[in-house]
Amino acid sequence: MKYNKHEPSEEISESALWFRIIKNKYLIVSVFFLVWMAFFDNNNWIYLKRLTEEAQQKRSDYAWYKEEIEKAHAEYNNITTDMSTIEKFGREQYYMKRTDEDVYVFFGE
Repeated sequence: MKYNKHEPSEEISESALWFRIIKNKYLIVSVFFLVWMAFFDNNNWIYLKRLTEEAQQKRSDYAWYKEEIEKAHAEYNNITTDMSTIEKFGREQYYMKRTDEDVYVFFGE
């Protein structure tokens, strides 16, 4: 078999292969774009991940507050409609008493 210098050799050296990969303009632009989006852009991926976590935390806080509001509404409705609950609430929260009673309040830990 004669050697023809116009035919490409089947074996490419490793350094020549790396040179061809590095020289590829599409690869360079793609790597540059990925690095830019990951670290340098105003809306980089790290910032977006932090925002996503914060949004998830806000959603869980919202659910907790909604549950607490429902409990408060139920307690409010109970206090405003039931006379025994009104009396209990007044005695516990405002230390109210009947005319023939003495109230002693002990504050402890």
